[in-house]
Amino acid sequence: MALTKVDKTLLETTGTASASTYLRGDGTWAAVDAGGGLLGYVVYTTGGTYTAGTSGHADVTAIVIEVQAGGGGGGAAASGSTNTGAGGAGGAYARKGPIAVTTGQTATITVGAKGDKGAYGSGSAGTAGGTSSAAPGTISFTTITCTGGSGGAASGGAGGAGGVTTTGDININGQDGFHATWKAGGSSQLGLGGFLKVAGNGPDATGYGGGGSAGSGEATGGGDGSPGVVIIAEYKT
Repeated sequence: MALTKVDKTLLETTGTASASTYLRGDGTWAAVDAGGGLLGYVVYTTGGTYTAGTSGHADVTAIVIEVQAGGGGGGAAASGSTNTGAGGAGGAYARKGPIAVTTGQTATITVGAKGDKGAYGSGSAGTAGGTSSAAPGTISFTTITCTGGSGGAASGGAGGAGGVTTTGDININGQDGFHATWKAGGSSQLGLGGFLKVAGNGPDATGYGGGGSAGSGEATGGGDGSPGVVIIAEYKT
């Protein structure tokens, strides 16, 4: 087999190959293409404007958006009453993607607040969790909206109604809160409802979007729901 003439400049090229650089056929060094895959996450616990590339990578080409609404607060028992409150409900959850993007494009993010508990001994209902959403700015997609869980009723009432959504590729409604007999808060896809094992004030929900437990026994307070969250995963495809 005949030998091929080698350019003298290739033999004189200096440098060190590594996992991130290589020597090209023309004698110049270049960065290794990282290929496709997950680049990072952007997590919103308050509303704002998302800009593609926020995770620190300039080569993002697609995103997946998860939207979780807030959970409802638990109801309170009244002073002098033998009835207990009811549990708050979980907020709805939706997932959409992959959505094509280019670095610098934007979307508007809204994050639902937690539902507040019924105050100690007040005999008042918990309040509803807030709505979470992701809406297009310069990124093209249909708005994703998830409603918060309703608050649990006051003494002797019904549990809150779970939040609802139909706008994702995957849609999971929040779990209803439990009535005054059981008192537990409803759970969400990303959070657990408060659960009361003994008489006393209702515990708060945990995670994102869970409902607070109701108070158990006379003159007790409910537990707070947990707030919503919006999570955006950035990818290079």
